Amino acid sequence: VPFGTLVVPAIQDAGVDTRTLLTTPLIMRQEDRITGSSSMAGLVDQQSRIVVFPAWGGANDNKLAAVMNFGGNATISNVGIQGIGTNALMVLCGVGNQCSGGMNVNQTSLRVSDTTNTYSAFVGVGVLYQLHFDNVGMLGGNALIQYRNAAGGLHYYTGGRWDASGDHFINMVPGWTDPDNGTNDGAFPNGLGTVVVKNVRTEGGKGILWDVMGVNLTLDTVEIADALVQAGTAAIIRMGTDGTITQVNGSNLTLINTSGGSSSNAAAGVKVNAGLSNNETFITLEGTAVPPVGSSTGSNVGVDANNIGLVLTNLTSSTFTANPNASGAAVKDD
Repeated sequence: VPFGTLVVPAIQDAGVDTRTLLTTPLIMRQEDRITGSSSMAGLVDQQSRIVVFPAWGGANDNKLAAVMNFGGNATISNVGIQGIGTNALMVLCGVGNQCSGGMNVNQTSLRVSDTTNTYSAFVGVGVLYQLHFDNVGMLGGNALIQYRNAAGGLHYYTGGRWDASGDHFINMVPGWTDPDNGTNDGAFPNGLGTVVVKNVRTEGGKGILWDVMGVNLTLDTVEIADALVQAGTAAIIRMGTDGTITQVNGSNLTLINTSGGSSSNAAAGVKVNAGLSNNETFITLEGTAVPPVGSSTGSNVGVDANNIGLVLTNLTSSTFTANPNASGAAVKDD
């Protein structure tokens, strides 16, 4: 058959239940649908769920996931997906396909049982368009959302609770090495346009909460609670480009009714990295300020930008400052 529907029964027991325990990834093709008979959108045990405890072991754990979709254009709803020693959900798209049909995930929880902070709740690989996550709860290790060798855009994450036990809410990484030629594909990652996080509550996070170089990110009414950023962290938000990002114009940031987080341990609220020449980066503030940082770092810098064209638009009625109670620079260029 060209596509199919999997209905996952409800499990009332707490913890891992062997009736939904798999040892290999559940593979989804285009047009496939996974749906549960009941669910709660938070991080709960009482729901329809798919649990994968991998039997493959070794270095491949982080290249796979409990549920893996190839080509996008599929739907997951009303289920809990849990990876034990692997990622929870992974979507992979090639250059030709481009996942133009999108991926819809709603009323679902993605969680990782990971004490090493290695795996992620959601991993997106390749050219990804039209990702729609609606009321999705996430609990992750390394990151809640990790992009690898990613391009594309139009990603919308709306509603739900995100609980980061590791460093990041979102991060962009080069991905694994191509086994055929020993290097990464030179075209990736080249950046993501239009990634929107809206009406989400987050908790935790020990490192750069939004590590989004090469990503055009909008945070709209995001509640940041109990961030655990560790000492020596470069920033709450890191954007711009580096040697792995080929997007010419770097990344842009829009904060609407949210600061993106705060910590006394971060050296800057926003760090704009300039890995390519003649970058132009836009930061827009509406009803908010840049992430405040405390005095323990000795910097109290709101935006740290170096050798880059920065356009900062402040639509907030309050005075732009790194920290109203500190004497540090609002914008630093060194």
